[in-house]
Amino acid sequence: MEAKTKYWRAWNQIIPEKGERDFWINIQEGLKENFKLYKYFSDAELLYTFQTMIRERNYRSVDLALVKRFIHEFAGVSKAPQGILLVDDILDAIQKSDRGRALKIVIEKTKPKKKTRKRKNSRATVTPVKLLTMLDSLTWVEEHTKLWYDHLDWVVKGMWESLFDVRDYSKNMRGIRAFEKSRKRKNKIQRAVLKRWRDENRFVNNLHKKYSNDFTQKVKNNYGELKNLTLHQKVVSMYASRGGFMDLADTGVGKTWTALSTTSLSDAKKTLIVCPASLVHSGQWERAIKDTFRDAVVYTQKDALQEDFRFQRGKRCFYLLSYQTASNLSGKNILSKIRKSIDFVVIDEGQRLKIRDEKMPSRCRVRLENMLVKIRKNRKINVLMLTATPVPNTVGEARSLLEMLSGKNFREVSNYNSIDNLVAMHVRLKEYSMRYEKVYPVRLREKTVECPVNLKLGNHKSMLKDVGFLGTDQIALVEAKMPKILKQIKKTPKNQKIILYTKYVTGMINVLADELKRKGISYTYYTGTRKEGLDPKQGALFFNGSRVLLASSAVAEGLDKIQDHCSNIWLVGHPWTYTERQQLIGRVYRTGQKKTVNVITFMAKINGYPYDQNVKIDRINTKKSYHDTIVDGVYPEKLVGRDESWKDIVDAIVSGEKVRSSRVVNAGLMRRLSTQHRIVKKRKRKSRKLK
Repeated sequence: MEAKTKYWRAWNQIIPEKGERDFWINIQEGLKENFKLYKYFSDAELLYTFQTMIRERNYRSVDLALVKRFIHEFAGVSKAPQGILLVDDILDAIQKSDRGRALKIVIEKTKPKKKTRKRKNSRATVTPVKLLTMLDSLTWVEEHTKLWYDHLDWVVKGMWESLFDVRDYSKNMRGIRAFEKSRKRKNKIQRAVLKRWRDENRFVNNLHKKYSNDFTQKVKNNYGELKNLTLHQKVVSMYASRGGFMDLADTGVGKTWTALSTTSLSDAKKTLIVCPASLVHSGQWERAIKDTFRDAVVYTQKDALQEDFRFQRGKRCFYLLSYQTASNLSGKNILSKIRKSIDFVVIDEGQRLKIRDEKMPSRCRVRLENMLVKIRKNRKINVLMLTATPVPNTVGEARSLLEMLSGKNFREVSNYNSIDNLVAMHVRLKEYSMRYEKVYPVRLREKTVECPVNLKLGNHKSMLKDVGFLGTDQIALVEAKMPKILKQIKKTPKNQKIILYTKYVTGMINVLADELKRKGISYTYYTGTRKEGLDPKQGALFFNGSRVLLASSAVAEGLDKIQDHCSNIWLVGHPWTYTERQQLIGRVYRTGQKKTVNVITFMAKINGYPYDQNVKIDRINTKKSYHDTIVDGVYPEKLVGRDESWKDIVDAIVSGEKVRSSRVVNAGLMRRLSTQHRIVKKRKRKSRKLK
């Protein structure tokens, strides 16, 4: 107790005399009274709270950098109940000031030792009753209306998310009822949370009986067995039936059934489903719809192009539209044709609507957004977006998706990837989304295989600069990775199937196929043009009876049942986004997988230069940092600026060239690169003439 008193006195001493004194006192009191609660708030939510207080109270002299540093350190230390270590973090943040340095020396002798313990997953320990009892006093939040409702939403949704992994649901309900009947006087926010929770819980419990009689007990899993909806599916269906909502659950937890349940709750008669083309052609959505609603009618884009197309009255009608069709002129005509009839929209794999270029947004997203705007002018329409990774690259892309979903404009969030924008985007996203991170019983084992090689590149400097990434990826595959890939296949048991993924198809798939054929290893394909390897009609003959599946980005979205046949996924040519990487792994690491999933990443090192690490992996990690902050509220580890240019990358490779062997780049490959080089030169000459 003596140390605790000294530290809170120390806090009072470092508070400035003017301007922001009240601000820091409020923070101190709030943390002292609600320390246990704030352990379960994300770092982004805590930072957002402080910044909102600064804005609303007009604290002009508060150093925002100090506040951000405080939050960052708050996340990284062992969270003692009294908040003693928080004072240390403040002292560290202001150590440049004379007062901070002197004070730090004074109290250093009484400083308790930090215990280095692994940070526990809050979801594993928190319960709805714990969250309720932690809400002892939030008077500093009650003064601000916006903060009040934000905290209310965070706690209620936190209560639901804490129950997703809990098997004994009835035990938690008994705890909540006991808390309601307790004689302890409840404060304002506790009463508000209980009221909201009681109403929503009643809705979820009645879902089977009242709202979805034609749905319950009709849903089939991958193995044809009837099943009930999970708690996650019920809760998301409840929120999505009230307006625009986003399901951020991991791959393989049943987002398809969530969408169908929501259409039933909303009593939707005509539903538009926008999804990847592979799901339209494979019939996955169509089978799920007909298994659930026996009398439902499913239309495709071919049906809508007919002049006499009309939805059938009195029946549930579903319309399947691919992203590719929505992006072309026929898609524009289809959307304008069915706009007046649609009353519910499902967007599957919503990250496909990402912005490719800041100046030129995705045509598909723009057309869908325009259609939704026109519908919302005259009547209410619910939109449900399904995606496990809503942040493909930047905060601007997440913002565009959320604006289309909600029908609102979030002008306070700019497209710049700053900490403030990432935090603000996290808070906005939580208003319209629910997240379920499923823990699977099988293990996910990730491994990196380095592939060093020395090459003579001096004669091809100018050519490589013009050809671009594809050229160097080909060199890295042929000269560095292929020997390691073949060696790894030899180590893998023959009864195990393998997915070899590459981002680029041109010049890469053929190289892989030729080498596998030469070694007598059976293979098949799943790319944008060739899909014989994963035909659902083949059933047990997945992979077409072959051992290796050569796959491109087409395999990353929408496909199911791969987990029944394969547990190895090897990244030969890396994706450019964290989103695609997670989607790819999620095809194998999902519900139904019974073996340990092995993810191997092959990393080329050309003439001592870590090509894959510097060019792609670092960028994936940066985008992962953006994603974790926006989706989970984690304080970003680092923020990077503009990507390194291609010329800089090639120059770095060539400048670090120390050839120890006489190995020369494959002659056939160099001929193909030379052809690409000539094409690039022609394009440049044409563009100059046009100018």
